[in-house]
Amino acid sequence: MEMLTKVLIELLIIIAGAKLVGELFERIQQPAVVGELLVGMIIGPHALGWIQGNEIVHMLSELAVIFLLFQVGLETRLSDMLKVGKKSFWVAMLGVVLPFMAGYAYLAALNHDYKIALFMGAAMVATSVGITARVLADLKFLQRPESRIVLGAAVIDDVLGMIVLAMVAGLSQGEFSTLSLIRITVVALAFVVIVVLLGTWLVRKLSPSFRKLKTKNMTFIISLLTCFGLAALAQIIGLAAIIGAFLAGMVFAEINEEYDLDKKLEPMTDFWVPIFFVVMGSQVNAALFTSGSIIIMAGIVTVLAIITKLVGCGAAVLKDGLPSSFIVGVGMMPRGEVGLIIAAIGANMKIIPADIYAVIVAMCMFTTLLMPPLMKMAVERKTREQS
Repeated sequence: MEMLTKVLIELLIIIAGAKLVGELFERIQQPAVVGELLVGMIIGPHALGWIQGNEIVHMLSELAVIFLLFQVGLETRLSDMLKVGKKSFWVAMLGVVLPFMAGYAYLAALNHDYKIALFMGAAMVATSVGITARVLADLKFLQRPESRIVLGAAVIDDVLGMIVLAMVAGLSQGEFSTLSLIRITVVALAFVVIVVLLGTWLVRKLSPSFRKLKTKNMTFIISLLTCFGLAALAQIIGLAAIIGAFLAGMVFAEINEEYDLDKKLEPMTDFWVPIFFVVMGSQVNAALFTSGSIIIMAGIVTVLAIITKLVGCGAAVLKDGLPSSFIVGVGMMPRGEVGLIIAAIGANMKIIPADIYAVIVAMCMFTTLLMPPLMKMAVERKTREQS
């Protein structure tokens, strides 16, 4: 009973704190996720000590991120991906390759272990679709060609990011070799392709049968069971559980609107997902940022994260003009929750040390905070140019 009491108290503090500060950040037009991270840093064991890293709470936070990636997958239809065109594809490709190379090369140059460098590169690959979409909607710019390119590329970026994460996680569990790289790449690609193509076909085929089910919310329950099953299967074959959850969302995205799966999932994610970000924030020791070397590293990584997205993603649409190129680059810039998830996986695998974890969290926070004002400036410039 004592353990249950501790868990309930920690959850009460985490969720209440996250929601209060998240509301404050939303009111000042900043992503709630940044507030949730700051709450974790303040109430965590390195500061006030109100939460102490309870093992059960950590397990619940890992379950929360499975829900989150399932929700992201539900917004990622294969049919939409096939329509986004060459521009979105090349924006996504360059937005993955350049940041990964920059992150890996920087840490390798500092003589960090290749596993740490791999996770840094993977964290820099990410793009937060949700944050970008929210900012573009607030600016009433969603229907513009640049926005469609950005959102299409962000979807492809998510899929490529999951493949990169799968390879990085697999390589980090064994010795590096060309053979192991090929094996992990083949396994990751095969898992993604088979699940998406076969799963999407099966769901479409079974959709008429779902309509005949009498049990309330049975289709939603089946989708969740698929999420858990694919997450477990991903773990079994040496990939991250969130990859299976994301793919499960993609599989059911084709019937998402018909059955309102995302709307039924939303109350669960609204309640549980902040636990993940608060727990992640609690693992950051703010005292590390009193070290000049850590501050410098965080600054360099953040600058690299910004430049590689601006240059890489912007270059793919440079023919459309510099203002459009800048809008696309800025739209792909925020790492948000996706970069944080990758950092958490590296930390949980005992690969990323505390200082590198803090650097990645800082990079994710700053790229997320900088995106809204930069996008507003870019959109206003584009509007003036056309008026």
